[in-house]
Amino acid sequence: MPAFLSIALAVSCGTALHLLGVVVASRLAGVGLRDVVFGLGPEVARIGRLRCRLLPVGGAVRLSHSSDATPSGPWPAGAALDAQGLACQALVSVAGPAMLLLVAGALLGWQAPAAFLSGFAEIVRGALQPLSEGQRLVGEAGRWAAQAGPWTLAGTVAAKMAALNLLPLPPFDGGAVVRLAGAGLGVPAGRPGVAALGQVGVWVSLAGFVSWLLALGAAFATTAR
Repeated sequence: MPAFLSIALAVSCGTALHLLGVVVASRLAGVGLRDVVFGLGPEVARIGRLRCRLLPVGGAVRLSHSSDATPSGPWPAGAALDAQGLACQALVSVAGPAMLLLVAGALLGWQAPAAFLSGFAEIVRGALQPLSEGQRLVGEAGRWAAQAGPWTLAGTVAAKMAALNLLPLPPFDGGAVVRLAGAGLGVPAGRPGVAALGQVGVWVSLAGFVSWLLALGAAFATTAR
């Protein structure tokens, strides 16, 4: 199997694990589950509350909120995520990365923490310098994946995905934890200055995504020569 196809398959599996972690945590917390969206693009299948889309990367677990809890709704007001304590909300928010880290630990053993921690620096460096550092990291990942065993590859990708999702920016899980920490300190997300800061975080995340697309494009163009 080509290296980048192997990485894509590992990312798809990591996405499923991330969503599963959130579903399990929300059910244990008694939070109402609206649906689970797996993938991006047009919807191709629906099984109960699971919606599968064309590209098997990315997704979301949509949980009930107090604005959904009407007398005719499918869940009581107490099942809303924002009706739970801040600690419970934070645990649900980090359940996806936690599931990925558990899998990484099972597959990589003592190497999992290093793979996880190095992921933060790699993500930031690649986003800041997409045509140099980012392109180099993509190339190294392709060469490494061509030689790595399937379990090592899956564990490493899971660790890197956990790092990505714990970045302290919206729309990542780490951003949700920062928002909840602010609420616990008496700084609600709806405050004008805080809301503006959140918008800046969204634009930073979008810029990072575009930078990594540039890095991927440059790496593939170099390989195709």
